[in-house]
Amino acid sequence: MAAVRRHAMQAQARVRAQAEGQAQEYAPLGPRASMPAQTGSPARAQTQSGGSAANQRASGQGIGAALSHCFAGIGPTLGAELASAARLDPAKPAAQLGDAELSRIWETFSVFVHAALTGQTERFVFEAAFDRESGHDAAQAVAMSCGGLSHLADEFRIKRFASASDMIDTCYLRAEQRGQLEERRRVLAREVGARLERNRRKLETQRKELARAGQSEHLRRQGELLTANLSLFGGEPLRVQRVRAVDYYDPNMAEVEVEVDPSLSASANAQVLFARYARAQRALEAVTGNIAATEGDITYLESVASLIDVADDIEHLDSVQEELEALGYTGPGRGASGPRGARRGGHAGRAEHGGQGGRSVRGGRGEAHMPSRYAARSGHEIYVGRNNLQNDHLTLRLARDHDLWFHAKDVHGSHVVLRRRAGEDVPEETVRAAALLAAYYSRARMSSNVAVDCTEAKNVRKPRGARPGMVIYDRHKTIWVTPSREEIAEAFGLNGAALDRAHD
Repeated sequence: MAAVRRHAMQAQARVRAQAEGQAQEYAPLGPRASMPAQTGSPARAQTQSGGSAANQRASGQGIGAALSHCFAGIGPTLGAELASAARLDPAKPAAQLGDAELSRIWETFSVFVHAALTGQTERFVFEAAFDRESGHDAAQAVAMSCGGLSHLADEFRIKRFASASDMIDTCYLRAEQRGQLEERRRVLAREVGARLERNRRKLETQRKELARAGQSEHLRRQGELLTANLSLFGGEPLRVQRVRAVDYYDPNMAEVEVEVDPSLSASANAQVLFARYARAQRALEAVTGNIAATEGDITYLESVASLIDVADDIEHLDSVQEELEALGYTGPGRGASGPRGARRGGHAGRAEHGGQGGRSVRGGRGEAHMPSRYAARSGHEIYVGRNNLQNDHLTLRLARDHDLWFHAKDVHGSHVVLRRRAGEDVPEETVRAAALLAAYYSRARMSSNVAVDCTEAKNVRKPRGARPGMVIYDRHKTIWVTPSREEIAEAFGLNGAALDRAHD
């Protein structure tokens, strides 16, 4: 602000010199063209024929750029805003301005200079422009100005601030925080993504093993054929590698070849085939269980990836990291593709919550962060789980039977619980606010018209052995919403900054 005031004083001195007929070069930051104090024909002639190359360049530029070129401390954005305030097109070349237009822009510029010179900061308008596509999640401002940015309102989202420091804190400090958040998000997403890819490759291998194990039925059939044809072979070693046996499964009773061990009798070969078949069946059961465990890991890690995608702050990512460590997916002693501990019965991560409802590592880091809490306009409390352990804890322990439970339909996302009294009819706008949170904190965040299921918490249950956050429910209704920070802020009566703090 001191620099603006200093340049304003210099500009005023220059204006005074111009009024006295003394054409001066104003160049505190390098050669600049002089702006006439008078707006009549003599002043125009002085501007256009002053002989300065800088003047000639400025006259061919748009009004905003010309002001920036002529006066130190005036940037192109502020120059364009001053032109807009004078009801002029900022892109119009300065050389094409008429006398009345020159008068308007000079009057507007003089008012701004006088405000800066006299310290009338209350006359300044501190605004920043953000990309509309990023909505309120935008961290980096496209432009900032102490003179307002109304000329950019059609193209960008404009946000006004109480002071220059507030504007700078928001546009730079928040951008720095957002950068740290995105870097942390990339690191965690890369780790989870790598583990997901390993599990997907493992699943492909296991399915091939399953296909091979499923082909073992012929072993049992050959053993039965040898047993049925024992009278043909006797009890002596067969002494050949293949024998022909009548296929009693074939209506035509055709003969088929059976590979055998020449050193064994037909009966002993049959027992060997039955033993191989039994081993294959046991392998089939084991592979089936391993496939179920791997598929569970994949589904769980996909849900974690969704939580990482929708995390709004470092603490949110911290809670996801803590969940992964608590279940053994990351951190010291982690396994190659899943949580620590044996997969007894084909289930991974048996420290999960099951009927205990969200019991993480007792007293450990898994309980360090409680679900986020929002206060609806109606006074109702709404809770949002920020990781799968919190989802279990919220749904299976904190929620009462008559509370309302929300989840985005058929996509990974947070559990949302709306507290209410038994039998209470919650206002429709409050139910919609909870549905907005469920849609926003889900993989469908960037979609429009998202389906959100709502039911009483008593209708939600966790299948035995299910991974954290995995539940089933019934007797629900579906609500359709379009999630956005703007909608949520409106639903809860919050501005952007307050919304960021609402879940602390």
